[in-house]
Amino acid sequence: MHSVNMSLAFVAIFPLRLTPSPRTKTASQFQTPAERQHSKHITFTNRTRILPKCTQTIPPPRTRAPATNPNYKKPSATPQLIAQGDSLQSTPEQQLYLAAFALASLATFAQVGTLISTPLDALSDLSAIFAAYIFTDFAVGVYHHAVDNYGSKHTPFVGYQIDAFQGHHKYPWTITARDMPNNLYRLTKITLPQLCALLLLPIPHQWQSFYSAFLFFIVLSQETHRQAHMTRAAPWVRALQQAGVIVSPKAHAAHHKSSAAYEGNYCILSGWWNRVLDRSGFFRFVEAVVFCLTGNEPICWRLDSSLKYDALRTLPRTWRETL
Repeated sequence: MHSVNMSLAFVAIFPLRLTPSPRTKTASQFQTPAERQHSKHITFTNRTRILPKCTQTIPPPRTRAPATNPNYKKPSATPQLIAQGDSLQSTPEQQLYLAAFALASLATFAQVGTLISTPLDALSDLSAIFAAYIFTDFAVGVYHHAVDNYGSKHTPFVGYQIDAFQGHHKYPWTITARDMPNNLYRLTKITLPQLCALLLLPIPHQWQSFYSAFLFFIVLSQETHRQAHMTRAAPWVRALQQAGVIVSPKAHAAHHKSSAAYEGNYCILSGWWNRVLDRSGFFRFVEAVVFCLTGNEPICWRLDSSLKYDALRTLPRTWRETL
């Protein structure tokens, strides 16, 4: 009985030991409101780094969706169209372009098949197709970076694509509502004439395999891009994404969620190049070179000023001294 009473007393007293006395004040409670406000920001002072003739102030750590980002929009279930005259449904013309592109691709590969006479020829053509897959991921990433950061809808020849890619960052879910022909036909209009030319030009079959696959994968990259935004992809598509054969939703989400400044993860076919290009500072170096030659700043610099410092740091010292 005595032990039970001791246990009850311990249970009654123990919570009181976990709760601080209401009369006890912390160090911050002795500060004035101005001192408390100063202590919140004291870690972000004196963060100025200086390059020769070029001073860049590094801002505080970034949030995922800065209020100052003009491209940030709250998610919505309703697709939003940016370009004038755009639609989400496929037209007979778009379906015809996609069908013609598919037939031309089959024709070029069939022609290559007729030129293969030895196992070594077959191995060389398969190697060319695989090399095209790797190169396309890199090329599409470079082009994606360019249209995301430079130009506008008024840019000659590629203005519509620039408007579409930059608008895609405002409403990234819209791409999931597009039909496949609607999503791909603009690329098929560019690649179809080149496939037809390959059927007529007398070139080595290895080069024909490489360039035919390159054109095919360019068009395919826009579809893998769309699938990376899908919340419910087909099981076989999900399997390819999880295996790393095509870019996954998680990998591509880093492009849209990186403080909404999309400073990396531009490759949208397989995504194999993303880690190499981002860690090496490739895009920051390209931005710095373009800035030195033309004076144009990419959009990602405007969304995150620290990227400008990272880019200029990649330049040789003699180049930086001229800025």
